Amino acid sequence: MSYNRQGGWSVWTTFGECSTTCDEGHQVVKRRCDNPLPGRDAAYCDGEDVQYVYCNLGGCPGSWSCWEDDGHCSTSCGNGTQLRRRRCNNPAPTNGGETCPGDILTKVHCNTKECPVYKWGHLKEFNLTQNDLKEIMEDEMNEMKKNLTIDSKNISAAIRKRISARDDRLSAASVGYVGVALLLIPLVMIIVVDAPRVFVVVATIYRKVCSRN
Repeated sequence: MSYNRQGGWSVWTTFGECSTTCDEGHQVVKRRCDNPLPGRDAAYCDGEDVQYVYCNLGGCPGSWSCWEDDGHCSTSCGNGTQLRRRRCNNPAPTNGGETCPGDILTKVHCNTKECPVYKWGHLKEFNLTQNDLKEIMEDEMNEMKKNLTIDSKNISAAIRKRISARDDRLSAASVGYVGVALLLIPLVMIIVVDAPRVFVVVATIYRKVCSRN
């Protein structure tokens, strides 16, 4: 065995898995200085024995989002249909990756409960005018009016009375009465104080008128 024999590298081999399944990951590769082994007095192989290389360079495929309602149900009862939509954004495809397989839109059943029975529903089959319908329904409508009762507790006036806050302020009429009283009191006092003088003046005028006659 030559003690001065120069060692050589083996071929690179992968170590472990790629860091990602798509869209440019990294992977460790290793080699050994054993092709051949260096002699006892020879230097170790020149260079690195570990490197990181790119792997899985293809784009990542997209994935569907959850289904969401698209618009409203076609009917309020009686087994309607409704569109549902999903998007290829969970995540979206990258770097030319494959798009999501399947349909973007689908139809589902909605409002499957039975519709209430309408007594006059069968009249839709006939080409009746509004006057015809009034005549057919007149007796029943009159009977309904007779049986209709009004709850006085729930009329608008009663409701306003219950919910309105009490107002303890004087009304405009009360304020007016007080003002008139304040004006009349001084006038009455003046008349009472000057009553004798007024009586003398009136008597004098009366005598003068009588003397002329």
